[in-house]
Amino acid sequence: MRTYLFAAVLCLFCDVFPILARLSKTFHSETVDLSMVGACVSTTISLVSRLAEQVGEHLQNLDALLSDLAGSPATTIAVGENDPARFRKIRMHIIASLRDRLEARFPDIRLMNAFATVFNPSLLDQQGLGLQDYGKEALLTLQKHYCSSRKVEEARIAQLKAHWARQYKIVGKRPESMQDLCALFIADPSSEYSFPRMRNLAFLALIIPVATADCECGFSTQNRIKSDDRSTLSQAKLNDLMRISMHGPPSQEFDWEAALRAFKSARKRLVKL
Repeated sequence: MRTYLFAAVLCLFCDVFPILARLSKTFHSETVDLSMVGACVSTTISLVSRLAEQVGEHLQNLDALLSDLAGSPATTIAVGENDPARFRKIRMHIIASLRDRLEARFPDIRLMNAFATVFNPSLLDQQGLGLQDYGKEALLTLQKHYCSSRKVEEARIAQLKAHWARQYKIVGKRPESMQDLCALFIADPSSEYSFPRMRNLAFLALIIPVATADCECGFSTQNRIKSDDRSTLSQAKLNDLMRISMHGPPSQEFDWEAALRAFKSARKRLVKL
């Protein structure tokens, strides 16, 4: 462990891990949606790639760290003649590998950004484009991916643009998030006939899983309910208990007397209640 390469790689990881941690923290939020993920992933890839051209803060202080450790024979790290050159190759390999893994882990960033463009009203002002041109490429991207026909028809693209433009005029004020806008499409009964394609895209934007918070919460709830002492719980009963625990009312607001009466009247009990 007392080698130059070990110390240098450790400093490199100290620069990389905070970047990856910010991305991971994004997915832990219950309010994250597709409009946030694309930008966060693109920014993370850009910051990781930048470390190949410009060393991070910890790696910049590597020489100072080695000098401080040289004060004691027990902590002195010997630097070989070829160690810096070897580390440069290792550094480029690590950064390239991280970048490739991020791109492979999120292959649909283009679709995420397209959803964010179509269903995020605030982007209209940021890009400064007219209503006729705004969102054209994003709608084309979504249609190419989700349309059942392989041939893209310009007339259908124009219809999607028209649906998108009319919806903003009807809303009057802009929703705060992409989820609010998608919920507006779905909740409006007329949208099924007036904006059928946009409504289908809104459904897709809402049901595509993004956050890991619900998944992690589900595993924690399952482990808490199905303990070693309750290992014989059936799957149906476990699902009911998990649903109550995660989405039921607070215990102080629950009508325990009504639940007891319902339980008692369900069938004849051996134990008197």
